Amino acid sequence: MSPRTATACAGGGQCEACGKRFTTYERVELSMPMVVKTNGNRVPYDGEKIRTGFMRALHKRPVPTEYVEQAVNRSSSAFSHSASARSQAA
Repeated sequence: MSPRTATACAGGGQCEACGKRFTTYERVELSMPMVVKTNGNRVPYDGEKIRTGFMRALHKRPVPTEYVEQAVNRSSSAFSHSASARSQAA
């Protein structure tokens, strides 16, 4: 399966004027949701800021970097899943 078929959905129709058939492709646009700051500003989610915060908080602790990476990946995944669930409910 090519990457194109994994991210696109084919549809089709027929031109009402000439009767020719055509194919359309719909693609999903994945974007991370916005983060609402305490002052009300909205900024794009940035996993690098999460990673930096973890590293700064744990710099004197014996925590392997791979644990931090796993935590950042889990939080990014949970954040995107909760946002997609919210957008589907709307």
